Amino acid sequence: VVPKQDRDAVDATMEQARIALSRGQYFQALDALQALSPAPEKRADFWLLKGSSHLGLGQLDLAEQPFTKAQPLAPGNAQVAIQLAILKQEKGDHTGALKILAEAAGRHPNMPEIYLNQGYSQLELGAMRDAGRSFRVFLRLTEGRSLYAEQRKAVSRWLAQTSSVSG
Repeated sequence: VVPKQDRDAVDATMEQARIALSRGQYFQALDALQALSPAPEKRADFWLLKGSSHLGLGQLDLAEQPFTKAQPLAPGNAQVAIQLAILKQEKGDHTGALKILAEAAGRHPNMPEIYLNQGYSQLELGAMRDAGRSFRVFLRLTEGRSLYAEQRKAVSRWLAQTSSVSG
């Protein structure tokens, strides 16, 4: 049993790392996580943050192990699945990414990031019709959500271009 004050200190450090990651400050996030000694091995969020920070820095090989450790700790976690899929995309394994994303979509049908990344991998594999379908689901799920404004613009532009080419 971990004493409450230790748990609170770990939570505070994790939050610090989470904020740094959300700001794109990947080195700061890793520094915060490094300060946790010993590492909270049984916390999926620790591994997710660590893997995401390495992924943000383009350190693909260093990102893989933390995501692999997070997965069995939180097997149904959509963020872990999405980050693993993005790692596969970055390594050029779009088929592997799509397999992870399809499974995640079954569990979390209302997570826009799943469909955005599905569309991206489908595009990379030349499956234009499937990509269009995924992107339309993404647009439906993000309607009126300013958080997704940039992605919505890019997806809408792509859909408009492909419909004018095929139509």
